[in-house]
Amino acid sequence: MNVGTFTDSKDNKKWRCRACKTTCSLRYESFFKGSNLSLPSLLQFLYFWSVDIQSHAFLGRHLQRSPNTVVDWKNFMRDVCIEDLIINPEPIGGPGTVVEIDESKFGRRKYNRGRLLTGQ
Repeated sequence: MNVGTFTDSKDNKKWRCRACKTTCSLRYESFFKGSNLSLPSLLQFLYFWSVDIQSHAFLGRHLQRSPNTVVDWKNFMRDVCIEDLIINPEPIGGPGTVVEIDESKFGRRKYNRGRLLTGQ
């Protein structure tokens, strides 16, 4: 398949098969399928998210999107990663590696009472 220019597409581009002349969207069978954002904006957001740029103000200003859109896309990307980890789980540690969980660091304060836990 080759990429061709079509005016009836969101991105003005589609995949086109030379042999059977069928076409499909560049977003076909991807998690960008239902998005109304342009493909360049989506790819820029994906890049910024992957290099761990967390600033909502920076992302909103650079991508020219509202803060709600930025939050929604960050949540969506996190959900995609969680879904992949559920489908393809990876064990922590391995042969010859000791994994320790410090139970003293798991805590929850109720009504702002109790000791504040510091550290990770």
